[in-house]
Amino acid sequence: MSLISPALDPLLFASLALATPFVSYAGSRLVDRCKYWWKERPKTYQRPEGTMRTVLGAVLALHTLYTFYVLVFAKPPNLFTALGVPISIKQSQLRKTIAAHADAPPFPITPSFEVLLSRLASFDVRVLFLRFGQDTLQTCAHCHTHSDFQQYALPRSLLEYLREAAVVGVLTQPFADLVSLSPDDSISNGP
Repeated sequence: MSLISPALDPLLFASLALATPFVSYAGSRLVDRCKYWWKERPKTYQRPEGTMRTVLGAVLALHTLYTFYVLVFAKPPNLFTALGVPISIKQSQLRKTIAAHADAPPFPITPSFEVLLSRLASFDVRVLFLRFGQDTLQTCAHCHTHSDFQQYALPRSLLEYLREAAVVGVLTQPFADLVSLSPDDSISNGP
């Protein structure tokens, strides 16, 4: 009996086996930090002063402006939205609609765009279009299955999360010298 699928079960078990030591170590560290913060918290906390506060403010402002730009102006391409047609349109009607916009096509007609149009003949690929977007379906030349498209699209998504984690990490980094507990404790300078 498989939990998810016969192909993904070994990956699930390997991930659990690799994650167990990390989770146990991180959990013990978290318990130590919670004890430190709730029982023996230092009396003073110094806010970042002067230049560091200005740098953090600039990082926050630039990140906010970039996020605003991406949300408002850098929308991912979508053939169906640009043409104003539903995703369930027949392949022949889609090609006729694109031909009708030949004077000002919403997208340049390139060989990769032709590959996208030929792929969109399948309803399954249209479902993938909704999930992964036009860029993934158009630029991945070697992709044929759901797993191929998923593996091709994953790094872009992970980089977005990594960027967010880096910004949050920089903005929440404590820049004060906190009182150490004692030389033999596992936490030497606070969080």
